[in-house]
Amino acid sequence: MMNSNDVVAISYAQGNEEYNEKIIGFVNLLRKEYGYNVIMDQMYKQEETAVDFNEMMSKLISNSNKVIVILSTKYKQRADDFDGGVGREYRIILDEIVNKPKKYIFVTFDSLEVINTKDIMPSALGNREIIDLIHEKNKLNTLLSKLSDKPIYQFSEDAKNKKLPTQHVIQFKSEKNK
Repeated sequence: MMNSNDVVAISYAQGNEEYNEKIIGFVNLLRKEYGYNVIMDQMYKQEETAVDFNEMMSKLISNSNKVIVILSTKYKQRADDFDGGVGREYRIILDEIVNKPKKYIFVTFDSLEVINTKDIMPSALGNREIIDLIHEKNKLNTLLSKLSDKPIYQFSEDAKNKKLPTQHVIQFKSEKNK
């Protein structure tokens, strides 16, 4: 297996052929256009004739530096039910996410303008940031920032001397002093 510092894994719930091909296309985009060593289950399935899916999924998630979790209603259902491969991956995610908060990146191909995040985010993950790969402005730049651990915005250093407010002393004025 490759060095974990170089590997980005994809976690998703398989859907129909069109959806699965969209995931493969997304992997190819990140690999070819952006230079990330993105891996997914379909790659392993083609390399071996008798893949042990439990072992493959455990390695895929555990041995990766970053994991892009592609959220969908099907992913949420399988994760919440701890069903199949998604369920096994979800157990690993839950075990790691507290101690490795920069490892997991949540994205969706569903428009967050249309779908409620509660419909795609597994319950135990709470209210985490989701990158809407369909409608979010600068969506790929946000994803690349998270994959590379490089910020988009640079902030100035703090000034060496703090600027303090101008102070005013107000004297009490009574009616006699007028």
